[in-house]
Amino acid sequence: MKIIAYIPVERIQLTACTYTYRSELMELEVVRVVRHRADRTRERFYYHADVKRPARMHHTAMSYGRDDTVVRVNIFRKENPKWKPPVFPEGVNCIEIQS
Repeated sequence: MKIIAYIPVERIQLTACTYTYRSELMELEVVRVVRHRADRTRERFYYHADVKRPARMHHTAMSYGRDDTVVRVNIFRKENPKWKPPVFPEGVNCIEIQS
């Protein structure tokens, strides 16, 4: 499964103590999909994907993954209009994707 996501590729120094990153859209291979509730009253979820770390990603950018080989990114429906979430079993919020 592949998705399109924003990946930080360049660090931009704003002042002596602050910086930001310039990001680019890249097509990435998904390792696992994670969800969490967006609303208490309805069954709505936010989805994140752990993807293989791309070579062009800036080395100082945080990855929020389980290890250094994966990066956790948001799944935006605008960039991935054909993407559908996998079926999650009851009580499970993380699914490993088989390649």
